Amino acid sequence: MFKNSSKIIKFAMVGILNTGLDFIVFYLLYDIAGFYYLYAHIIAFTVAATNSFLLNALWTFRRLDRARIYFQLISFFVITICAMAISSFIVFVAVGYINVYLAKILATMVAMGFNFLGVNFITFNKKFGIENET
Repeated sequence: MFKNSSKIIKFAMVGILNTGLDFIVFYLLYDIAGFYYLYAHIIAFTVAATNSFLLNALWTFRRLDRARIYFQLISFFVITICAMAISSFIVFVAVGYINVYLAKILATMVAMGFNFLGVNFITFNKKFGIENET
């Protein structure tokens, strides 16, 4: 029943760290550098996603596998791009009704759930991609 609970906790911890990184980069680009909010969102999301791949592969799922690295990278970033599209759409729509930072928080929560499902059941699941075992 609680088979994935430690993964979920670790994923959430990585997610909190990445959310902080995402918001710091967003703040620097949007508030300090004056970037358009969607550009700042996409760049910040990409920085956090790259960090997320490394931390989740090495710590959360402990499944960084040389034989499967291309599958893992491609599937992770396809899932992440889908999550970024979903979150960008949420930010774009929500910013018409609420503060840009509240819109980003809402978008981040949705993207985090989507990402966990994708990386847990596809990217770091040995049933998908090239098997490492002989």
